[in-house]
Amino acid sequence: MPKVNEDFGAIGRVVFKSNYDKALKTLKNLMQRKKDKKHDIYYYAARVAQSFKGVEPRRLVAMMNEAVSPNILPKSGGGQIGTDTLVQSYIRDTPGQKIKKFKDYIK
Repeated sequence: MPKVNEDFGAIGRVVFKSNYDKALKTLKNLMQRKKDKKHDIYYYAARVAQSFKGVEPRRLVAMMNEAVSPNILPKSGGGQIGTDTLVQSYIRDTPGQKIKKFKDYIK
């Protein structure tokens, strides 16, 4: 009987959260160890995903990209409205925002 490919879809990331966390940690360690990197990240993610039940390589790569470079997202945008990071960024970038009294502004 042929082996059935189990695709858990988006719910797999919730059901197998511990497996995804372990696989992500393993993939990070593997990518740090590989200096020559003969293959791309999808190859290594596929190899790591084979070791964990319910882990899909595409989602693992997406999680790796989110974990490695979260600072590439813009500080402003639709999802950032009202966050403390955005408010502090605007205060820091706008001249005169740290002034509390009008007398200090005149100086």
